[in-house]
Amino acid sequence: MGTTFIKTRWQENGVAVALAPLVVLPTLAFVFFARSPAWQLMWLLAISIYAGLKWLTIATSPSAWHASTARVLGYLVLWPGMNVQAFLDTKSHGNRPTGDEALLAIFNLAGGVFLLFAVAPHLIGLPPPSSPVGWEWSD
Repeated sequence: MGTTFIKTRWQENGVAVALAPLVVLPTLAFVFFARSPAWQLMWLLAISIYAGLKWLTIATSPSAWHASTARVLGYLVLWPGMNVQAFLDTKSHGNRPTGDEALLAIFNLAGGVFLLFAVAPHLIGLPPPSSPVGWEWSD
């Protein structure tokens, strides 16, 4: 009952299976979180629509039928893009980063974390900077 069963069920049910999450997920988000603050409901709806569209792209992609379950799950959960072909095509991926590039990425990430957690809290409550064109901030 592994991957073959799932793929066969997708092929049998076709469009209904491909479109169901796009309808069901936002509906569930709205039904269960309608009394939440508006910003939470907005984010839940945005995430549910995004997830439904991700599912639609993978369910309608012919190359997904030949991909492994791990690769399909990787696309659905880990890949932020919506281009199934680019993700599943193992031949078109670029080269792995060099040691220097990886070190620079780690340094940039650490710098961002430092700015977010060590510097930003001290900036809260400071008045906004003066405008370079002489405009004043109104209260």
